[in-house]
This record gives sequence, C-alpha cells and structure tokens, in this order.
Amino acid sequence: MDKIREKLDALYKKYDFVSNKQEMTVFVIKVMVLKFLENRGLLSLDKKTERHLRERFTVETLMACWQGSDIGDDFWFSEDGVALSETIWADVMDMVREGESFAAVSPEVIGEIYEACLQRNHKKHQGIFYTPRVLADYMAGLCIDATRAQRVLDPACGGASLLGAVYDKIMAAAPEDKRAQKHQWLMQEGLWGIDMDPVAALVARLILVLKWDTYVYPKNIFVGDALVAGRERLGSEKFDVIIANPPYIGHKEVDADYMQGLKQRYGAVYKNKGDLSYCFFAMGLECIKAEGRMVYLTSRYFMEAYNARSLRETLAHRIKIERIVDFNGLRVIPGVGVDPAITLLVKGEDNDNGQIRVTRFYPTSGAPLPTEFYLKDMAQAQPVYCESFETDQAELKPEGWELYSPVRRGIISKIEARSPFVLKDLVDSFQGMITGNDKVFIFETEDAQSRGFSPELCHPWIKNKDVRAFVVAEPQKEILYTNGIRELADYPREKAYLEPFKAKLMERRECKKGKLPWYGIQWGRDPRAFRGTKIVFPYKAKSNRFAIDREGCFFSADIYGLTLKEVLYSQIGEETLVLLLNSSLYTYYFQSFAKKLGADLYEYYPNTLLKLRIPEIDRKTTGQFKDIYDKIILLIKSQDTAGCRALLEETDRWLYDYFKLTAAEIQAIEGSLSEH
Repeated sequence: MDKIREKLDALYKKYDFVSNKQEMTVFVIKVMVLKFLENRGLLSLDKKTERHLRERFTVETLMACWQGSDIGDDFWFSEDGVALSETIWADVMDMVREGESFAAVSPEVIGEIYEACLQRNHKKHQGIFYTPRVLADYMAGLCIDATRAQRVLDPACGGASLLGAVYDKIMAAAPEDKRAQKHQWLMQEGLWGIDMDPVAALVARLILVLKWDTYVYPKNIFVGDALVAGRERLGSEKFDVIIANPPYIGHKEVDADYMQGLKQRYGAVYKNKGDLSYCFFAMGLECIKAEGRMVYLTSRYFMEAYNARSLRETLAHRIKIERIVDFNGLRVIPGVGVDPAITLLVKGEDNDNGQIRVTRFYPTSGAPLPTEFYLKDMAQAQPVYCESFETDQAELKPEGWELYSPVRRGIISKIEARSPFVLKDLVDSFQGMITGNDKVFIFETEDAQSRGFSPELCHPWIKNKDVRAFVVAEPQKEILYTNGIRELADYPREKAYLEPFKAKLMERRECKKGKLPWYGIQWGRDPRAFRGTKIVFPYKAKSNRFAIDREGCFFSADIYGLTLKEVLYSQIGEETLVLLLNSSLYTYYFQSFAKKLGADLYEYYPNTLLKLRIPEIDRKTTGQFKDIYDKIILLIKSQDTAGCRALLEETDRWLYDYFKLTAAEIQAIEGSLSEH
C-alpha cells in the first residue's frame, strides 16, 4: 500500500485545483476499482473498453464493462459522465498498471483508500470512523451463526467494514460448491446497510460487489438516515443481526431541529445532552427479531453518563446483555479520541435476567499496543492486559453500571457497608472560573503588582497542574477579578488598562445579551467560595490529587473546589477528607467507577466524585488524622519522600483494618495502583 499511497499523493498534488473534494474522492475510488478489476483479471482493458471508459468514466460504466452488458436499473451513484482527456487517462492507466498489484488484495482496500481520502480532505464526518478490520472481525464473530441464513443490518454502514467482516465469516463457512449461491443471497437478501453519506454508501456497495468474481448488485445498501427518514427503506423488516459502529456525536454537534425530532421518536432513551448513539440502541430494539443479536461498538461512556440513565434502564430490562468488552480507556481505534466498548445484546423471552460476561482492560502506561494484541490477550487462559468475569444483569444500577470483578466488588461492598455518609452529604462543590479571555484578566504576579491595580481586585490564580496531592504550588499568576466593580470609573487604573480590549470583550456572548458588563469575568462564580478555606482538585488527573487551599486562590474551570457543610453529626474536617481521598484505597475505589479519558486519565466530575461513601470517624481518630496530615505537609515541604510515604502507608493500613480487607484484597488494590 505504501507505493499506492505515494501515487495517490502525486495524483492529489497534480489535480489540487479540483475544488470539489468529494468529486476528487469519487474519482480516486473509481480508479482503484478499475485497478482491482484489471489486476484480478475481471476486466480486460482492450481498446474498445478503454474508449468506452474514457468517454464516460462513471461507476455504472465500470460495472457494465465488468458485467459485459447493460447493468439495468442497478443504482450506484449520482454523477455526470465526463470524458477524460488523454493526459488524465494516462494517469489513470499509470495507477492501474504500475505499482503494487491488487490481484491478491481484499476489496477492503477500497475502504482504506476512502478513509485516507477523507483524512486528506479534512472532511471526515464528525464522529464517524472506519472500524478497524481486527475489531470488525471480532464483532462479526460475536453475532454471526454461519450455519443459519441470517439477515444482517448495519444502520450506519459507512464503507462496509462491518458488513464486509460479516460476509467473510459467512462465506468461509459455506461449502465451496455453494459459495456462488450464498454470495447471490447475501447481495440480494442477506446484507442490509444504510448511511447518510452517498460516497460511503457507494464504497459499501463496491466493497461487497467485489467480494466475488461475478457481478451481483448489492441491492439493500441505501443512502439515508436510519434513525428518521431512512427507516422507510427498511419497511417492516426485522433482522436476525444488527451490527453497528454508530457515529460518536454529542449534543453540541447535533442540529437543534433534528435533535427535537429524535427526542420525539426516541425520547425513552434520548434526553438532553445525550449522545446520538443512544438512538441507535433504541432503533435496534425496534428492528431486531426475537432471539436476534445486536453488537455495537460505541463510546463506553453510556455505562456511566448522567444523561444515559434512561438508556441503561431500557437496555437492562428490555434485552439480555450477554457480553461487554470494556476497553476502559484503551484507544483501540487509531487516531480517534473516544474510549470504546463493545456490547452484545440478545433479544430473548427473559431479557433482564442472567449473567453478563464482562472483559475489562487495565490502564497501561507507555505507547498502546496494536489492537490485535489486546484481542488475542482476551482469549488467553491467563490474560495480561485484562480481567474477565461474570456479573448479574439484575444488579445493574440505573445510576451507572458497576462492572466489577468479584475481588473488586468485595472491596467496594466492604467500604459501602461501613460508610454511612456519601461525600455529597458532607461537602458542597463548585467549579472554577471562565474569564472569557485569559490574556486580558490573568497576569504574572509581578506584572499585576507593577500595574498598580487595586489589591482587593487581585487574587492568586492557579491551574490544574498547580494542584498536587496534599499541596498547592505557590501561585505564579493573579487574576484581575472585575465582577465586583459597579462603576468602572471608580477604578481609573483598571479602566485605562481594560479600555483597549473593550471591542474584543464585547464579542463575548453574555456581553452581547446584556447579561454581563463588557469588563466583567464571563463566568465569575461566587467569589466568597474562593476566598475561604476549601479542598481543591483537578478536573482531569491520573490519580487522586486533593489539597487544602487556605490562601484564597481563585482558579480556572479545570479545577473544582469542595467546601465543608455544617453537619453536626460528623467529626470529619478538611484534613481527614484529604487524607482519605488521597489514600490508595480511595484512589482504587474512585477509579472503579470514574469516567476514563484514555489509558490512564480520569475525569473527576463532582456528580461522580460525590458518590463516594465516607466512613464515620470519631473525634479521637480525626485528631490522629489531622496530626498525620500536618506531618505530611511538613515532609513534603522538606522533600522527605520516604517519610511521607511511610505516613501514607500508615493511613492505608488504618483503612484496610477499618474495612476488614483481606490480604488478597489489599494485594489487588496495591497491585492495581503500582502496575498501572
């Protein structure tokens, strides 16, 4: 493929003047189809055929030349038949006859070239990604029974990566003398696909038709929206298998009118801030036969997202969840910043009972391995990168699916059994500020002082990286907090500084709406929470990093704060909470259900964090914890790492004893944190 890519690069550079990039993509695809047919001996490029193609270089012409006659009413793609010049035809022939041969290459190469064209043109559809072959093969293996005639639907088929894998699995099991007949059935009856992108649907048709040496039109690949209008193409059809990699599109990227239509149709699962993939689950439930199988590759976030509660309830009670492969932050689709999971669902009579086979991968450090390594590891008797276990579907909670191994479940059960409080009972949370223009409002400390701003308007400013476990780095910046100013004229130095930025600051949405004076902080929050004592922690981190700030630091939106509630029945203070939250046990506990962001990053969103159960600690122990906390702060300042570690281990031992954890459970906690 390397030489082919080089030739494609040269072709793109030569015809860079073509403004319609979709047209250029289709042209390249047609050239590759011609190469495929010629290299495999399916199409002889004699003078008559060359002239025919040059005069009208369309997909229909290519197919007719291969078929040897008119292809009838088979619809391939809407395009104008343009005659090619001798120069362009020479370039086409160079691509067809030179370089690597396609004689022994799978037609999926057309999909790979299509994907490369999308990347080159910067027109990759938002949230839509080509499923890697190794994942497509694995998913097909989960859902296809090659001994039965099964109708298979991919409602977001793209370039047929999944349907192609299904085809290959079915054909591999067919007797050799029955394969031509099986191919005919698959093209005409068995394989169904819908995609909103006409070029993607074209690629899907081409890949499937090129799977066999005899032309059979794949008649059930449609252009349309499987969620709304495109459903009409399916009619009342029910399917044995639905396999899909739905678009990863959040609510911010969905058109408001379209979203409203989806809510009307799929309101049982699709709520505010939901992901488009939720609708594909609901659509699948409508179209699957009894005993049918659905296998979806989606973002794993639906298992824990606040706005996916209705979807979780629907799936848990309306269909049997047979298999979940949670990659748990491993980015197994190259170049895609989404954390995927594979879910296998089976429509049976007893849909909300039974055991779910779960595979959950471990966080890994360093560069990720190729996806096939992880899939092979999953099949081993003693896997290295994952753990597999059974969990009861009836125990799935609407608040979030807790996919715990028996050991992890045992640890968490012990914590929750001896913890009468939830963190949200003890603290209030708040997010940091969004200035709307940091370059205007944030200064180096010395710069702010040299400008002579009023001291009551200047406050120390910290960012995510400044918050460490137990300590906050000394602030190097200050914020000019202007939201307390009623009359800017009363602050002449600040007014003189801000006036040159007025036009730019006025462009902010809140200023345009008249909700904010032009000189104000965009989302200034309540400054009283920042000025007082508070626990701070970063929004994204590899491990728990909680610290007490007593210096009145203001901070950006990538940090959250916690302030103690006045709870008369709790003895817990900030020091005890910070010690608990930074412990090995609570790091392990939180990471058990926190949202993963890549291989080793977690999202510390308050809605999730505040679910942590907190034990009732008496006054004496609280005093002991405060002494340990004070010593840790001194040791950190003196850079005594060994002494600090010893005190942290002392806290861990207390927690292990308090929750009556076994040696095996302690080993699981410490092994998980040390290895990953």
